[in-house]
Amino acid sequence: MKKFYIIGIDDNGQREFQAEVREIITTHRVFSGGKRHYELMRDRLPEQYVWIDITVPLEEVFEKYTAYCEVVVFASGDPLFFGFANTVKSRLPEAEIQVFPWFNSLQMLAHRLVIPYQDMEVVSLTGRPWHEFDRALKGKDRGVDRPSAYSGSDCRAYVGIRVCRLPDAYR
Repeated sequence: MKKFYIIGIDDNGQREFQAEVREIITTHRVFSGGKRHYELMRDRLPEQYVWIDITVPLEEVFEKYTAYCEVVVFASGDPLFFGFANTVKSRLPEAEIQVFPWFNSLQMLAHRLVIPYQDMEVVSLTGRPWHEFDRALKGKDRGVDRPSAYSGSDCRAYVGIRVCRLPDAYR
């Protein structure tokens, strides 16, 4: 059975990991993540590691994963919040997954503006039709959060866009 350790990281590589995560990093040799994650984490990886870039098409990434029993994946923020842990779970339902989350961009926004999560409406466009995005933007109260993980000049090429509708009290 495959096992994935999916570790949420911040956008500046300054996160101080708990002892369990530090041990996972030092005792494993196969790592994966986006190019940005590699740039943030490469100095923390052990010697003689293997890095698997997460790029499209994802079929090629998952094909590379088949060669290994355990993979440590670095992801932005909370890997279960419209994140890569969900992708692993859907493509490899039999795999064991252990998640170590960090704050996602909407949590950071909520903390900065002191907004309860239940007051926000969240829409992800990752692999989804645009009508939900249009519906959320047409709402009277709105704010938009676009994570920095995107590619291409066309906004439809974003890996993910999350929309957060904010009540009047928070605008």
